[in-house]
Amino acid sequence: MVCGQHKLSELKVSCVRYVWRGLLPAMFLLVLGALYLMPSLPSKFKLTRRFKRTFTPFLTLDDAQLLLKGSGVPNSTPASREAEARKKRLATLRLTLPISTLSLMEILTWTILFAYYLSIGQFLTAWISSLLVISWTYTFLRPLIYSTVTVPIDILALLCIHLVTGSLGFLGHAYDKYGYNRPWPNAWVITGEIIDLLVIIFLIVINLNTPAETVPEGSVASPEDLATVWGWMTFGFINPLVAKGALGPLNEQDVPEVSPHHKASPLLQRFSKVKGKTLLRRIWVTNSLDLL
Repeated sequence: MVCGQHKLSELKVSCVRYVWRGLLPAMFLLVLGALYLMPSLPSKFKLTRRFKRTFTPFLTLDDAQLLLKGSGVPNSTPASREAEARKKRLATLRLTLPISTLSLMEILTWTILFAYYLSIGQFLTAWISSLLVISWTYTFLRPLIYSTVTVPIDILALLCIHLVTGSLGFLGHAYDKYGYNRPWPNAWVITGEIIDLLVIIFLIVINLNTPAETVPEGSVASPEDLATVWGWMTFGFINPLVAKGALGPLNEQDVPEVSPHHKASPLLQRFSKVKGKTLLRRIWVTNSLDLL
């Protein structure tokens, strides 16, 4: 029981909606922590070995490039490596700076609310605010400690949880007003919740417009390899080819080359090293992450 005699399933109660606002991100971080600890367990445990195989990519773009080097893919030069490193630093900064800056603003805001609710004796509300401080602290520290050029899936998932719970709380005010004829919250509360949702949406848009995969400078890559997360989710990388095909017949040179990690040679080399008692087991090991 929370909020008096109300259950967590009673979402029509504003207090319960607020509890879920902080509880759901905290539960996600607990699951995330368990997943981070799982690979560090000794591989002698059968469950650990299966977990590692399931969540390990079968063939990354970098691995495919290495396997194809003997097939005529040119090696990078020192100048190209320097240009690639400079491009990677800029891409990392463009992703890290807005996420960390806005997350720090959220931390300060929820810390002030935590101190305020604690001072007036609203301990449940203060506890939920502290959970939100913890979740936004993770969002703040994650790109600083482990920066990446590609989208951080854990941060994107956490932001989506914040969006769902924040939208539920915001729309709940309208439900209380028109369903139970309760007054609207204070104007400052509404304004703060709108700003909070806009920050979350902005961060989600930044993540969705981040490349889904790292492509080395000068390497052979298909439009799918260069696509952003949003383009990959919506198959937007294929739109130029569809648009060109709508205007006239397509020739062989119009169709982009297959991605290196979709070519038969590196796939066969990697699949031949997969261990399994049966063919079905080996197929599951190689495709389990894609199926999940």
